[in-house]
Amino acid sequence: MSVEKIILTHSAGRGIHKLRSSLAPNFCEQAAEAILAHPGKTLIATGFYVAGTCETDGPVGAIALADALKELDSEPVFVTDRFCAPILRQCSSHRVIDFPILSHEDSRKCAAQLLATERPSLLISIERCGMAADGRYYNMRGDDISEFTAKLDWLFDGFPVSIGIGDGGNEIGMGNLAAAIAAQNLPIHPCVTRVTFPVIATVSNWGAYGMLAYLSRKRQRDFLNGVQERKLLERLAALGVVDGVSKQPAMNVDGFSLEILGEVFGKLQGYV
Repeated sequence: MSVEKIILTHSAGRGIHKLRSSLAPNFCEQAAEAILAHPGKTLIATGFYVAGTCETDGPVGAIALADALKELDSEPVFVTDRFCAPILRQCSSHRVIDFPILSHEDSRKCAAQLLATERPSLLISIERCGMAADGRYYNMRGDDISEFTAKLDWLFDGFPVSIGIGDGGNEIGMGNLAAAIAAQNLPIHPCVTRVTFPVIATVSNWGAYGMLAYLSRKRQRDFLNGVQERKLLERLAALGVVDGVSKQPAMNVDGFSLEILGEVFGKLQGYV
C-alpha cells in the first residue's frame, strides 16, 4: 500500500480522498523531496483556532516535521498566532514566531518583513486555516473565525517553494485544488491560497507522517521512530488543546481515537 493511500484511509466522512485524482500519484513523496532539495531555514505554519485555543491536528505533525528537519541539519521555525504560540513553546524546543492578527494590508507588510528578516528556503503549512475567496476565514462548520486567525497566507503569496498540508479544503495550500473542491461540492468555504506542493490526508498530522516515511526511505534513517504521538497528545490535552470535532480537550485528533491513530501510524512505520 502506498503512503498516499495510507494517509487517506478512513476519509469517507470528510471526502478529502475525492481530490486525490487532481494531484500527482506521489504527491506526498514530491513534498518530501522538496524538503531535501531546500535545506536551510524552514518556516512551519500551523495552529487552527477552535473553541478559544487550537486543535490537536496540526501542532503534533508540525512538531514531528520540525524534529526531522533539525536532524537533517535544517533550521525549523514555527509561525502561528497567539492561540497556538504558547502551546508550541511548551511542547517543543524550536523557535516560535507569534504572527499578529491584523488587517490584510498590515498582515501583508508584516509577512514581507518577516520573510526579509528570516530568509527561509522553504515554507510549510500544516492544518492552518486559509483565506477564502471573500478574504475571510472559515472552519469546517462554516463559522467565520477571521477575528481569531492571523493571515499567514501572505507569507505564502508568491513564495518560490512551499508545501501545504490539509484535510478539508479550507487550509493553506488547498487553493491548488479549488476547481476540484467545487466539482466535488465539498461542504466548506475553500481556501484560495496556493502552494508549490499540496498534500492531502484524512488527518493533516498523517500528511506530515507520510512525508517522514518518505524521508526515512530516502535518507535511510527512521524519522518516524522519534515521534511520540501519545505522549504529545497527553501534554496537549493537559494544556487544554481540543479535538477539532468534539471541541473538548482529549487524546483524539479530528474525532479519531488513539487506536485508529496508532493503526495508521503503524502502517506508515511498516512502509519504512
